[in-house]
Amino acid sequence: MKDNRYRAMFENSANATNTFIDEEKGEVLAYFDAVSESKHFDAHDGVRIHFSQIVNQKNKKLLVILPGRTEPAAKYAEMAYDLRYEGYDIVIVDHRGQGYSERILENKRIGHVENFIDYVLDLEEAGRLISRIKKYDKKVMLAHSMGTIIGLLHAERNPKFWDGLILGSPMLEIKTRSFPSWIVNNLFKVMKRVGMAEGFVPGGTEEEQVPFETNSVTHCPHRFRLARYIEEREPSLFVADPSPNWVLEGFKGSQQALEGRHVLKMPILMFQAGKDEYVHEEAQNEFASTMVNCKKVRFRNSYHEIFQEKDSIRDKALKEIIRFLK
Repeated sequence: MKDNRYRAMFENSANATNTFIDEEKGEVLAYFDAVSESKHFDAHDGVRIHFSQIVNQKNKKLLVILPGRTEPAAKYAEMAYDLRYEGYDIVIVDHRGQGYSERILENKRIGHVENFIDYVLDLEEAGRLISRIKKYDKKVMLAHSMGTIIGLLHAERNPKFWDGLILGSPMLEIKTRSFPSWIVNNLFKVMKRVGMAEGFVPGGTEEEQVPFETNSVTHCPHRFRLARYIEEREPSLFVADPSPNWVLEGFKGSQQALEGRHVLKMPILMFQAGKDEYVHEEAQNEFASTMVNCKKVRFRNSYHEIFQEKDSIRDKALKEIIRFLK
């Protein structure tokens, strides 16, 4: 791991317990805590939405980061750190139901949304607030997984707002493991009709994250541990498995984003993970091959979280991102 960014976090905690003190959080998180500012607003339906912003009056460009499902804004502290000299103000949105944004259900660990469009309406309101900060010469989105669908739907509704899109492991088709998606879709629709769509999906649990050795999101133990540390220092940030309704709305939002893609004329950079256990490649390939302005970069050995992967993968992605932002 470069720059000793995470070393302090592990030197005094070989078993990775939750006994960290502030001095142990490392260079990346210390930077983020020092320079980011928390903002809140009330969404169209009254849900309280949070975003973190890093603003420098000299910057004339804006980067909006849209995390994936369960991810709080602080998980992108390293991305903000790595891009701090690129001339961009950075805004990281906590989607409703996760991060510091208000939860939808009484059980705050269930990943849930009533309607996928609510995510998009939240982003539209955030965009209006952000635009009041200053007039930007360029606005770029960087999104991961679920965040890419929120971002794509926003861009399709507001095609002149964005000057570029960076999509990591886009959730254009959710991968269902035990059964084909059409069976899952029909089952969850039945569950919704009988009032069972707001609990966990069948087999779902609110247990803590799996150990690094059996995880399927990143090959990097340090970034995996940083994500756990963020949850340990603020347990309310943890979000577990989704509800059937979230899955149904995810299916719907992904399909809408794929169908509406042709209005997008801005440059697009797409990252694809070759060992992704959460989203299908086929829909990503369809998207990229039918968009003349889309560059697809595939990492054959990457897990789902390319932006949180080991250096040999993430460094290449970061170089592509910096080149795209120029």
